[in-house]
Amino acid sequence: MPNNTASTQKRIVVAGDSAGGNLAAAVSLRLNSRKFPIPPIAQVLIYPALQMLELKFSAHLQNTIFIKMPVLCIHVLAYLGVGEDLLPAMLANNHTTAATKAKYASVFDVSILPEKYRSNEYRKPVHEGTPEAVRRVQDKVLDPFVSPLVASDELIRGLPSAYILTAGLDALRDDGYFYAHKLRKQGVDVEHVDYPEGYHPFLMQIDGPFTNRLADRTLDNIAKYVQQKVKSG
Repeated sequence: MPNNTASTQKRIVVAGDSAGGNLAAAVSLRLNSRKFPIPPIAQVLIYPALQMLELKFSAHLQNTIFIKMPVLCIHVLAYLGVGEDLLPAMLANNHTTAATKAKYASVFDVSILPEKYRSNEYRKPVHEGTPEAVRRVQDKVLDPFVSPLVASDELIRGLPSAYILTAGLDALRDDGYFYAHKLRKQGVDVEHVDYPEGYHPFLMQIDGPFTNRLADRTLDNIAKYVQQKVKSG
């Protein structure tokens, strides 16, 4: 057995894409909160879903080709274990109250985004919320281990380095931008890479009839990041 096996085993990287990115971020938060004896040295979040309380970000409004909002909302409801009868309320962004949205306005500040990604529609008034949807959904989406973007500063501090990949044509794009900003504010080392021509989930096209060079190049970059972290960790 190689002599460096023990030290290598202590170099843990958590990673995931889309909903898997949500899980990777949540695992990192949970381990950080419990002061896990062998914490991850890095988290790799690939076009991650990082919150479920606001579904009218610029990216949701701009990018409806590769992910249709009804499909996204159905996935969110399934993730939360809530019935699809709440789909109309979620599509209208009425599953959380205006007061709740206002509480996190600074986290979801559109000025954090590059100007090319901003949408004036994001600032339109929001409704108070559909009572039944709010009752069944709001507490769930305010759990930081479901929506890492609403995590407290205390939970964020001490997180491992993060590699956050966003795609310009992805409905989840803004989650990654906002999370990168939130982590940096608490001193977390962040490498945020945005691919303006990327979409959800372009990394799945590494081979097959729809192979694209962007996926191949992107995976190489992720591998280099992980290798560098493992080597230096």
